[in-house]
Amino acid sequence: EGPLHYTKISESGKRTRKNWSSAYVVLTDLFLFIYKDMKAFHSHKSPPEVTVELQGAEVGSGEKVSGRKHVLLVSTPQGLQLALQCDNINSVLHWATTIQHTVRILPKMPTPDVPNSKLGSIAEGPAGPEEGRKGTSIGRSKSVNFKNKDDSIEDLGGVSPTEGQVKIKEILKKFFHKRPSMESLVKKGIWKDEPVFGCYLEQACGGVSHSTGVGKVPLFVQKCVSFIESSEENMKTDGLYRASGNLSQIQKIRLQIDQNNYSALEREEDVHVLTGALKLFFRELKEPLIPYKQFSKAIKASTTKNKKERLSIFAEIVKSLPTANRDTLKFLLQHLLKVTKYQEHNRMHMANVAIVFGPTLMWPEQESKNMALDLLQQNMVIEALLSDYHLIFK
Repeated sequence: EGPLHYTKISESGKRTRKNWSSAYVVLTDLFLFIYKDMKAFHSHKSPPEVTVELQGAEVGSGEKVSGRKHVLLVSTPQGLQLALQCDNINSVLHWATTIQHTVRILPKMPTPDVPNSKLGSIAEGPAGPEEGRKGTSIGRSKSVNFKNKDDSIEDLGGVSPTEGQVKIKEILKKFFHKRPSMESLVKKGIWKDEPVFGCYLEQACGGVSHSTGVGKVPLFVQKCVSFIESSEENMKTDGLYRASGNLSQIQKIRLQIDQNNYSALEREEDVHVLTGALKLFFRELKEPLIPYKQFSKAIKASTTKNKKERLSIFAEIVKSLPTANRDTLKFLLQHLLKVTKYQEHNRMHMANVAIVFGPTLMWPEQESKNMALDLLQQNMVIEALLSDYHLIFK
């Protein structure tokens, strides 16, 4: 799973107008789900925007259907063609091979010339002597029955493939709508916060020793930054923080860290995986590093033309932050300033760093009607904090 850009190329065999959108893509054993964003996926309240059935699907290069780079094309027997764009060639190859592997291991549909009687039926009772000698494998049944809540039986057998697809989609939609909300799972104690990722910053700081001299900063953030800064080679890497790391490897690190296994950071050789894990930590906080109540004030400060007034507002914001937020923000900004010192090699000057970390360190409590303007202003906030760091934190 991970963030990608997508567009439909054709639907039901008919060409559609390309309309690229950002999305959160989730691959399962049977389907590829396209959600609006990560929050929509985790909220359990809304169904995916697009559901791609992978049985019989084909995966190939999207060069012929799009002028964009790093695009792969997923085509289904139902006439749906979906183009997915990744950040880099490694990401494209990873998604393509993973989807191909998923498609390959799915059971094949029976060919039309095979009589149903030869396939057997789960509901027909015990097999005859001849069938028993052929092995113990269960054949595909003549019809697929789904039992509804009112004990009625919905039979998908004897219908055309198109009708069957529609019915399956309807069943999936009902399933997604019936899923319990995240809030109800939390109340019942079924869903619990992870110890590091996806919790509140204060929780992530639990058990941190203040003797390190950096204050109340999560241990994961300290160690991750330490490994990134451990060599000049890392700091000089082209596109540091801008380029994406291997998504599956980032998720592996996340799971290891949540099990208190920090050795996974030391073993990781790809600096893009480390930077990706650090960005993921901040993106998945229950409340951003720059809290919701300071969002509007920070945006206002970034657009204030008078420098003295701007610095005064930012200093007030920083002073009002909870200890964990203030110490972590200070620690992270110090690290990012070190990154910008190698801009001749990594091409990460302050404006580029701000573009990456603007939406990572702050976002509004409720989605704005003008997200593009918000993103621009969030970038301005981080750029101001970096450029005037020594005056704001003096």
